[in-house]
Amino acid sequence: MLDSSFGPQDMHPNTNVLHVPAYSTVLLVWRSTTLMDHPMHLHGLKMSIIDIALPNKRQDCTLSKCKLNSVYESHEDVRAVAESKGDISVLKDTFILPAGGAVVTQIHTQEPSLWYSHCHLEMHHFDGLSFILNVG
Repeated sequence: MLDSSFGPQDMHPNTNVLHVPAYSTVLLVWRSTTLMDHPMHLHGLKMSIIDIALPNKRQDCTLSKCKLNSVYESHEDVRAVAESKGDISVLKDTFILPAGGAVVTQIHTQEPSLWYSHCHLEMHHFDGLSFILNVG
C-alpha cells in the first residue's frame, strides 16, 4: 500500500485510476485486444477468478490484434455469472489474461487505499498495461 499521504495529486496526469468503494465486494472485468497472454498482478488484494472468456481467434483476431471481447458487457451479465459460480475459495493475486479474451474477478475491499495493478511483463508497464486501484 502506498503511504497514506500519497493521493491522486501525486500521480502522473496520464495515470489510469479505477475507483472502487471501500468495505465492499467488487467485480472487475479485465479485457485484452492483444495477440498475447498477459500475467496480470494486483498488489495488496486477493482475487477470485469468477470466469474466463476466450475468443474465437479465427473470427475475432487479425494478424495485429483481436476485437474487444464483448462477453460481460452488461452489469447484469457479470452479476449473473458471479451468482451462478457461488462461493469460490481459491484466491490469487496474479492470473493470466488470455490473448483477445476477458476475465471476471471478484475482490473484497477493506479500508481506503491505493493499490498498483500491472502486467508482469515489465515492458508492458511502460506501454500502459497498469493502473492504480483507488479503494475508497
